[in-house]
Amino acid sequence: MFKLLSLLILSLTSESFSSLSSPTYKHILDLSPRLEKSYALKLATNIDKVCDKYALNKRRFTAILYQESAFKMGVISSTGDYSISQIHHRTAAAFGFDLKRLLNDMEYALECGAIVLKDFKTRYGHKKDWYVMYNCGVKDINRDTCQRYKKSIEKLM
Repeated sequence: MFKLLSLLILSLTSESFSSLSSPTYKHILDLSPRLEKSYALKLATNIDKVCDKYALNKRRFTAILYQESAFKMGVISSTGDYSISQIHHRTAAAFGFDLKRLLNDMEYALECGAIVLKDFKTRYGHKKDWYVMYNCGVKDINRDTCQRYKKSIEKLM
């Protein structure tokens, strides 16, 4: 029993230490230094997981999340965008996402954001600024606000 408990503690500790030294964790705290460390650690672990799963750039995805929500869960914008990933309610409906889970489940919200971003990357990755569509949509990519969004993401990366 003692060996099993020791192994469990050791595995949790080594996982925590590796996450604490992850570039994503450091990037999150660089962007938001006042963020609670345990929340930043959970966020970094989940960002790393979904970015690995969907082959997304971790720094870009982290920058988008910060730009969209400042890493805040459970928020709904005045334009109907939900939670940390700020997924518009129409986009959520089109993908079949659960709006309540977007607000309350960090892993789910990050995965949904990654799915939407991956979809844009798959369909429009041949375009230089494909990731700007996450905020601006497909038709409005050349608007001034979209170009400001692009510059903001690049700066946050």
